[in-house]
Amino acid sequence: MSQRGTGAVYHPTYKDKKTDELKEVAGWWIRYFVRGKPHVESAGTKDRGVALRLLKRRVAEVQSGHFSADCLQST
Repeated sequence: MSQRGTGAVYHPTYKDKKTDELKEVAGWWIRYFVRGKPHVESAGTKDRGVALRLLKRRVAEVQSGHFSADCLQST
């Protein structure tokens, strides 16, 4: 079990319009919080380890105050 506040690495799902089948996106995505607001971004990789390292980097940036959310989309 992961520590609370460290975010998540996951595959988003979507519903195929032609078959109505639920499918997963191939690449990994990360989700973390900045000042109580969720931020989601693509890790840009199919390697879970690379995505985890990116998530750890983002969480460290947020905790140290060196994070700029200007270029990222909130959800």
